[in-house]
Amino acid sequence: MRNLKIFQLIFIVSIPSTGVAQDTIYLTKQRQLYAKVLEVEDLKVKYRKFENLEGPIYSVDKTEILAIHYSNGTRDIFNPDTSVINEKALTKDDFLKLIKNPNVKVFVTAADSPSIIHARNALQNATSWDLVDEKSKSQVVVRFTFVSIGMGDKKGKAQFLDPKTDELIYETDSVNTTFSWDVNTKRGVINRIVNTKIKRLLKSDSK
Repeated sequence: MRNLKIFQLIFIVSIPSTGVAQDTIYLTKQRQLYAKVLEVEDLKVKYRKFENLEGPIYSVDKTEILAIHYSNGTRDIFNPDTSVINEKALTKDDFLKLIKNPNVKVFVTAADSPSIIHARNALQNATSWDLVDEKSKSQVVVRFTFVSIGMGDKKGKAQFLDPKTDELIYETDSVNTTFSWDVNTKRGVINRIVNTKIKRLLKSDSK
């Protein structure tokens, strides 16, 4: 009986070490990261993503962090005077100015992976935007949407979203692939959106 109690005590004490410890990093931009914090430096916090604990090491500036809640129940508070909801929503006028910045960070999305690849290739050829791999790092989200309209043709447009709120800021007029020689209709409609709508938008001062 005594040996059983000792075994139970050892088992209970060892539970935290047998599971995966998840830390939560609360950011000033209404976001939170589920992570394993590796190191808290003077200016940055290094971490691995919780969903990929064997993956690359990331870092975030302390100025962007409100607090860290550790898996053991302790907390670090970094910017207690920063409001979590102090960011102004991106307006249409702000957006039209922002996308003319050659280094604006843009996240590209679409209904499927091939479309995203086609869209990124088209935008890399037509713009000098910084195409980022994570929505959380973007200043603008561009979403390509299209539908089939018969005879292998597709009709589509680009929608620009605020990455913080997912609200629609602006969308282009629709185009179709009727006059495209590209046998890949997804790629054809995306190229036409980029070349006839987005490039014109970057050059235009109209709102």
